Amino acid sequence: MKKVTLMILILILAAGLTGCSSSSSSSSPTISIKNLIMVYGKVVNENTTEPVEEATVTMGTENRVTNTDGIFTFNLAAGTYTLQVDASGYLHYERQEGIIDNGEDVILPDVSLTPLSGTASLSGGITIHNFSQSDSYSTRATGTGVNGSSSVNNISSINSFAPDNLQKTADRSVTSPAYKPGEVIVKYRSGISRISTQQVEPGLIIQDKLESRNGEIVKYKISSGKSVTEMIDSLRQRGDVEWVEPNYILKVSKIPTDPYYSIHPQPSTQWGPVYCNLEAAWDLATGSDSIKVAVLDTGIIPDHPDLEDNLDLAEGADFVGGADNQPVEDYQLTDDDPTDESPLHSIYVDGSHGTHVSGIIGAVSNNNEGIAGINWNISLLPIRVLGADGNGTSWDIAEGIYYAIDRGANIINLSLGRTSINSGESQLERDALQAADSAGLLIFAAAGNNGSAVDFPARYPEAIAVGAINYDRELASYSNTGPEIELVAPGGGSSGSIYSTWGYYENGQTVSSYTFMEGTSMATPHVSGIAALMLAYGIPTSQVRARLQNTAVDLGSEGKDDSYGFGLVDAYAALLDEKLSNPEVFLAEMVSGEYYYKSGEVTAGSDGSFSLSNLLAGEYSLVGWRDVNNNSIIDEGDYFG
Repeated sequence: MKKVTLMILILILAAGLTGCSSSSSSSSPTISIKNLIMVYGKVVNENTTEPVEEATVTMGTENRVTNTDGIFTFNLAAGTYTLQVDASGYLHYERQEGIIDNGEDVILPDVSLTPLSGTASLSGGITIHNFSQSDSYSTRATGTGVNGSSSVNNISSINSFAPDNLQKTADRSVTSPAYKPGEVIVKYRSGISRISTQQVEPGLIIQDKLESRNGEIVKYKISSGKSVTEMIDSLRQRGDVEWVEPNYILKVSKIPTDPYYSIHPQPSTQWGPVYCNLEAAWDLATGSDSIKVAVLDTGIIPDHPDLEDNLDLAEGADFVGGADNQPVEDYQLTDDDPTDESPLHSIYVDGSHGTHVSGIIGAVSNNNEGIAGINWNISLLPIRVLGADGNGTSWDIAEGIYYAIDRGANIINLSLGRTSINSGESQLERDALQAADSAGLLIFAAAGNNGSAVDFPARYPEAIAVGAINYDRELASYSNTGPEIELVAPGGGSSGSIYSTWGYYENGQTVSSYTFMEGTSMATPHVSGIAALMLAYGIPTSQVRARLQNTAVDLGSEGKDDSYGFGLVDAYAALLDEKLSNPEVFLAEMVSGEYYYKSGEVTAGSDGSFSLSNLLAGEYSLVGWRDVNNNSIIDEGDYFG
């Protein structure tokens, strides 16, 4: 048909020229016609030879979708093309095709797609971190093969940037990492002269050049209306271009330098912040000394080197053993020294409980010393309401609450309680909490550690009751339960306790150190510390409680239950006011520098566990991804690893 059409056209042109009455002796103009070639192909199932419908076929910059018979067509100029085919449920397919203009239509050999279905399986766990290096995960498989299964210990999913391009042909579109708009970087092949780089695609302005040993690298500004992606696709077609990419934007993630903090948490390290998603939150906020948290506890080791810069000792107070014959709201200090006098060992306590709690909230962070507090900068107001035996009275605690109100505290942390068994509500306590609530303070209280009903004062509606999970993300065996529970946080247990600042009182002197403790007393400052971080970020006090509830990670049933409340507190989600979905896991394969999905996605459980099944045997990249902004695109701010 092409030949016939061409001959008719030439005849018409010839007739036109013959009909001209001209006495000019000049020669006729040369006419050149560039043909496009009709290219046909078919996509079939490798096993059944049945046609594959709605497969996406790419040749050059053109895309086609197969019809019900698996047929696709292109109109192409002569040349060499990369034929790529993707279809849901099949492996990615790629080959080179040379298209020759011999005046005939081109019929390509069938494309046989391999179905994504096998008998191998893969299971493991995923742990989320927030740093921009992609070498953090290692996998160890046990058992392989089509008839076997693989078990992977861990994936570290990183708040990093996606690979150059991760593609999926079904319902998920994936783009490149964040990059500067309107800029591309081009690497020319070795031996290409500087002159040729001036003759690149129209619409580019040279901004910078670098002569490397293996060719020239040029940064261009796009002056045309093309997007970065469109310009990259265009430049990749050039024979003198070795590679082209966007001008990527990188950021430093805030990982503290404190030696007891670990980006790979273990039961023997400081694992609480990772479980509360603080590494991502620290990219947004690290606290402020304008936020004041009153810690009503056993007091403080005032000269602890990892705490003293964040302590408000000038307003610290001691209410233990003082007079109680005046109205409680007119409190009378025993003295203004909140030093914890708890000894190293006794039948009651083992060192400073209040110092341990305070360190979780606000140990000085990123100082190459000790641990990392949830708030790197904060004002901690130590108020001693419990004695060296670990006990205190409702009167002293109520006085401490009124004192915190008058000293401008934003938050009160109550890692203390009395059992609700054989014990009723105290109007004295309730009045003090209502006064704090009315004054706009947030109150966080420990649920209790006897595996029964929630303790007072956490039981009061003005307080936010906090339960504890262990290292396995399960409810700690000791954690009290009941309808009053709102949130849970790391409290430790048999699988690993909470590491924090600590010390003790001996021979009239304080000794500073660190230790492990466990209990809802440790879980509570994780939540009050995150609330302080939210206030420092500018979130109004009136929104904090609801945000913490609405963004918590479900560990029990979906929604609120009596064991986990609304779930595990998530600092990053609370700052964003966005409940983050559980991460997704899938297999991918790199082809020509691009990643392609090689399995269906599965959503990991709240404990990070996942299982992939019906897999083809082979070697793949195992990928974890949490879509933070729920846009179905791997982009800046997402977790990817």
